[in-house]
Amino acid sequence: MTQRIAASRILARLLYSHFFATLVLTIGVAVPANASAQSANDAIAQSPSMLFIATSRSSLSRLIFDKNDLTLSSNTPDQNFIRQLLARRRVEQPGIFTFFAWWVQDSILAGISLNTIVLILLLPFLSTVVVFTRVVIGLPSLEMLVPIALSYALVATGILLGGIILASIVIASLIARMLLRAVPIMFFPKRSLSMLLLSLFVFATLTVSIKLGIGNIATVSIFPILIMTLLGDSLVSIQLHKSMREATTITLVTIAIGVLGFFLATSNTVRDLLILYPETVLILIPINIVMGRYFGLRLFELLRFRSFKQYGSE
Repeated sequence: MTQRIAASRILARLLYSHFFATLVLTIGVAVPANASAQSANDAIAQSPSMLFIATSRSSLSRLIFDKNDLTLSSNTPDQNFIRQLLARRRVEQPGIFTFFAWWVQDSILAGISLNTIVLILLLPFLSTVVVFTRVVIGLPSLEMLVPIALSYALVATGILLGGIILASIVIASLIARMLLRAVPIMFFPKRSLSMLLLSLFVFATLTVSIKLGIGNIATVSIFPILIMTLLGDSLVSIQLHKSMREATTITLVTIAIGVLGFFLATSNTVRDLLILYPETVLILIPINIVMGRYFGLRLFELLRFRSFKQYGSE
């Protein structure tokens, strides 16, 4: 018990140091930014080369950070692009084999956002990825909706900003696990305290990110950030019940599926496929039935028990 209390005090001091360092960094970034703004403008005005360098940096910053939020209907491609896309497979009337394509195209022409349709049709693909990972490969993850929600949260925030927030949440969940396991209180109050820690870490990360100009935080909705925070709460809940190794595996697999979902959701090839050939979603029906009837060993179980093959004939 004495060792646990000492460890808790050490972690508390580390946590205090983290927030103190965050505060110092935030103040250090904010104060010089205001003080040097006028001098930077004077230097640019005096030197055309400085103007070129500043413009190049600004363009590079927009290229890296200013990604359209595909979860917003206002960021749907323009009408000319949509017409050119649909012209590659225009379906005027519904048929037995073209009903799905006609349905999607008619919905787009009626006003439903192209991005919305793509993200909706992508849901069963992502759920199939989760099933394949758990049933066939044999890797554990959080509930099916958690990695899918994480994928769309990364789409909304961008992979850079989302990755930074996600990293802070994972770190906060690990610290919460170490601190709360030694606290003799019930489970749900522990989760409430972990939510306090997660919220403070996310807020500190957002503060530092906006001061450093990382991502377009001003336009990010609260919902993707809330989804990531709830993911952290699920991670703390898992870590309080399972061993560190199991919790780490579940966390890494969940994040990997979420990142894979992000790349699928932002892929132009996947977008064109789902819009022009939406009937490909029906292929998932036999795939899930086959996986649902699979009762053999998982791939990781085969690797785990391969040393027992030599005893099979004895």
